[in-house]
Amino acid sequence: MKLLLTVSAVALFSLSATATVAPKKTQDSAKPPQKQEGAVADKKASNAVPDKPAPSPEMKKLARLIGGRWQVEEKYEVTPFTPQGGEGKGTEMIHRGPGGLSIIANYSSTSTMGETQGEGIITWSPEENAFKQFWVDNGAPGGELWAGKWDGDALVFTNAQKMGEHTVQWKETFSSFSNDSFTLTFDMGSGDAEPKRFMTLKFTRMPRQSAGEHRHGMGMHGRPTSDGWGGPHADSTLR
Repeated sequence: MKLLLTVSAVALFSLSATATVAPKKTQDSAKPPQKQEGAVADKKASNAVPDKPAPSPEMKKLARLIGGRWQVEEKYEVTPFTPQGGEGKGTEMIHRGPGGLSIIANYSSTSTMGETQGEGIITWSPEENAFKQFWVDNGAPGGELWAGKWDGDALVFTNAQKMGEHTVQWKETFSSFSNDSFTLTFDMGSGDAEPKRFMTLKFTRMPRQSAGEHRHGMGMHGRPTSDGWGGPHADSTLR
């Protein structure tokens, strides 16, 4: 009987020991997957793509003011470049650039100066707290870089050009904004001389076309949309 009890006790102890050790083995075997899951999570985090920047308030404001299709009337003052003055007519289409971080202008006109074909891009530089504009046309090889800031209700860009032995200071001013028009003026001066008016451009929004509103809630004339952007979409027919 003692032997039976002893054997039973030994057997019971063995079973108890086995029951105690088994969960430990199971617990130990569960650890590697936990480490593997953590490694996968870390890898996903390291491969995460950063969010792209959203259009700045400055770009949204400017797009609401000048985005769309425009008819343009040009008036040239009497200057060394235009000794008789002059007039011209043209069109400009202004639309959103990639990601809404810029606006792109396509300009075409015929005037006293001949035919002009040009394109410009305007963007906002938060580092410089200013607008930047790069303009190139069929009369300006190499292009021109302008810097712009708001002066009250007018947006003023400045640029200096080397012409022979002289440096000409230019001032380009967007002003007189309304729902359907705005004015663009160019003043020029040599050295320290006060800049004088070179030309004035009157922009009038083109009438609605028969289609009326474009998809995405944007009219062909570039009215503000509910997506917070005031100019035409980059994928619209304004391109």
